[in-house]
Amino acid sequence: MLKKRINSSARKKLFLKNYELTLLKEALDSVKLGLVIYSFRQIEYVNMSFCKHVNMSRSKLLDKTSETLLPELRLSEVLLTGKSLMQEIITVNGSPLVVDAAKFRVEGKEKVIAIVQLLHDLEEISSEFQTVKDLNRDIKTIFEASYDVIYVSDSQGTTLRVSSACERLFGYKQEELIGRTIMDLEREGVYTPSATKLALAKKQKVSVVQETKTGKRLLVLSVPIFDEKNEIVRVINASRDITEVSKLQAELKETKELLEEYKKDVMKLRKEQLYKEKMVFKSAQMQKLINLAIRIADFDSTILILGETGVGKEVLAETIHNSSSRCDNAFIKINCGAIPENLLESELFGFEKGAFTGAVRRKVGLFEQGNKGTVFLDEIGEVSLTLQVKLLRFLQEKEFTRVGGVETIKVDARIIAATNRDLKKMVLEGRFREDLYYRLNIVPLVIPPLRERKEDILVLLNHFLECYNSRYLKKISFTSEAMNILISYAWPGNVRELENTIERLVITNDDDALINTNDLPDVFNQYLDVEGIKIPKLIPLKDAIAEVEEKLISKAMEKCKTTTEAAKILGISQSSVSRKLRKMKKHNF
Repeated sequence: MLKKRINSSARKKLFLKNYELTLLKEALDSVKLGLVIYSFRQIEYVNMSFCKHVNMSRSKLLDKTSETLLPELRLSEVLLTGKSLMQEIITVNGSPLVVDAAKFRVEGKEKVIAIVQLLHDLEEISSEFQTVKDLNRDIKTIFEASYDVIYVSDSQGTTLRVSSACERLFGYKQEELIGRTIMDLEREGVYTPSATKLALAKKQKVSVVQETKTGKRLLVLSVPIFDEKNEIVRVINASRDITEVSKLQAELKETKELLEEYKKDVMKLRKEQLYKEKMVFKSAQMQKLINLAIRIADFDSTILILGETGVGKEVLAETIHNSSSRCDNAFIKINCGAIPENLLESELFGFEKGAFTGAVRRKVGLFEQGNKGTVFLDEIGEVSLTLQVKLLRFLQEKEFTRVGGVETIKVDARIIAATNRDLKKMVLEGRFREDLYYRLNIVPLVIPPLRERKEDILVLLNHFLECYNSRYLKKISFTSEAMNILISYAWPGNVRELENTIERLVITNDDDALINTNDLPDVFNQYLDVEGIKIPKLIPLKDAIAEVEEKLISKAMEKCKTTTEAAKILGISQSSVSRKLRKMKKHNF
């Protein structure tokens, strides 16, 4: 029984020994290095790589003398002398090989083991090694020279490598961070939030703004690196200090806001200055009107200016344009009543070459010229019904077609229209399109005539007197009597008539003349016969004007049978005469 157990144990050991030997041989056959074991005058073992390197089969090599087959290896020399071969380069069957051989002793027998490698493979390995070495040096240089923090972590968030800039931005040296997890560092407030943690969670590139323990503000780009199984193996962060940039951005924002405030203040002052230079007035009526005009200037809505001839509709339109965001672009003005109907369309919209006889070239219309600016259509009530249709299309669509053309042209022009006609009455009479009227009448501005704002007459008189004295180098002045007559006059031609009258008086009189009542034009003679006006003492000008007005109306009613006739002589409307008469009767009663 015991003998059977011993035999069984021996067989098991033998099996294991053979199994291990087989595994060893298979392992040696799988390596790229050639391996040969040599004893006296005999090759005992070669692996498959050696066979390939020398281009011989294993069966041919075993049990043969090396001198006969491979004398170039000098294995017998190593065995006899004991001198090893170190990186010897030989050629076997046309293949350059690198050989390392050394003698060793096993179980009392001397043998030689040689490792053979293809020279080409060794050169490639050497080259790759040098490349890796150079790359490692370059990476190290970049790490140390980078102004930004370069931070490398593994898939578990453990810090593997970090550039020296970490000390400046995080307040920690490299050795204090390497080996620590991003979770611990974030918990300690070294940096918050952790970009690496976000990249690991999302498995994609992320960008965050990070706050550090040292008070720095960093812009961090975190990029995960994946292996062939699409698993994250590394996370690389690039962190840039934007602390100063953030401060500058905040300061820039504050400066821009302040600049906008200054810009608004300057624009407000500019608008006020513009209308003060163009619009001369004192009355509350005009102040209210101007305030409204300035308020709507920056909106692109169509504006309709209403008022009698000479009240200053064009001046108001230009004031609106100059006060708007379009002020740096063209202000185009056209009097629709001064151009024949057959020419007005081509003036507004332009025409193509050959559109009619004599059209030898294309003409750009006023709407195109006013692109990005303002087009002022004065006397809009004079436009024909046919042209009104095209105007309506332009106002609605901001597009038109040139006369004789087919191309639709888009134009961004703001329209301001004006008229001294009663458009609403014209609509009822069928002489003005209702849809165009409502399209124009979005924001109506009504300029009252001078006779309804007497307080503006004196400031206008002084303004124009100063202007024309300066222009013609004169020193003309008025007596109080002459000034009173001018103030009391109804001025049916409004501001234009007043300006023309002052210019006429300045240029037709001596350089330093004092103009009295006799020097005034004949139109003012009716005011010289007013009786009963006595000025025992100085009184407010407003009271004097009211008294003169009452005397004039009374005088006119003595000569006229109806208020209509009186209104015609006085140059005011019949409704104004009736209203003033009622006021006088009530006052006298």
